[in-house]
Amino acid sequence: MAMPVGCELNFRYRWKYLSLSVQEHLKAGRIGNGDQILICYLDQSDRSKPVDFIPVRFATLIEAPVIGDFVVLRMRVRQSAFAKDLAAFNQEVQVRSAELPRWPATGDPQYATGAFWVEVNDYPTSVVESGSTSDWQITVSQLLRRKDFATTGPFYQVVRLQEFKSKATVEMSTGQYELQPGREYELMIDHFLPGESTGAFQLETTLSGGAITFITGSTMQVDSPYDRHWQRFRTQEPLKNERAVITVNKKASGEDPAVQFDLPISVLGRRWKTVLAGLVVGVLLAFPQIITAWINPAFAKWGLGWLIALASFIAIFNVSAGVAAAFNFRRPI
Repeated sequence: MAMPVGCELNFRYRWKYLSLSVQEHLKAGRIGNGDQILICYLDQSDRSKPVDFIPVRFATLIEAPVIGDFVVLRMRVRQSAFAKDLAAFNQEVQVRSAELPRWPATGDPQYATGAFWVEVNDYPTSVVESGSTSDWQITVSQLLRRKDFATTGPFYQVVRLQEFKSKATVEMSTGQYELQPGREYELMIDHFLPGESTGAFQLETTLSGGAITFITGSTMQVDSPYDRHWQRFRTQEPLKNERAVITVNKKASGEDPAVQFDLPISVLGRRWKTVLAGLVVGVLLAFPQIITAWINPAFAKWGLGWLIALASFIAIFNVSAGVAAAFNFRRPI
């Protein structure tokens, strides 16, 4: 619910929780990159009621490796999944697969039995893909009415990452943000909890890697039912591409921060721009020296070949010195 579009997410399943068709497709290698996914929350808090489904997110599969008795479903999240009419959505879901989780007729199990990863031919028409904040808030309200979310505190979402000066939005590509060097960016985060009290919660971001530094504080206080937060940071100017990670944490009063997810970042390097700057400096330094040597009558007797060799030496020496100076001035990280 909080991840930006394009962020990577992993689910882990025991083999027995996969529908028979999914098991067969995995064995045959027919499940792979690009397959479409609908992620739902299942409410199993009341055995007197049918298992209730709430759609929360669409995603695209990256891979699904089988590791012993487990399958890791690695995916890239898309926009939120929104169903205004949950009753209609649940009616449509139940006819999509006979293996969906249901309460057994006998016994008193803690959880429903069935498959938690099923294959369907098409999604219910009552669910749509939405980037609307109001739709996201409605889904949050649907979840907050469930017992599982009674103490989770505020929901939040990373609205976007944008360049601070131009306000141009940066989209995630292949699971990471690619940022330009030497610029300021801001991460926009909304939180939402429609209630009387939010409790004492904080959102924190931590950095790994030296390619970015925060300009603002890294802690956001959640002290109202809804608010918008901005965290600003600046990218360094590395010579080659440098990776960094912004980790988003959430904590309640008196608790340690709980890691929510990572935002991988790649800051583009300036190696070739630095080399070009050094070449320009070197040529400017070499030019007057070559002219002086060329018109010096003391060197004329040595002949044209010797003058060309001298001019070449001066050019190579000054260009090398210019490039070395440029790299030193850039203070590479």
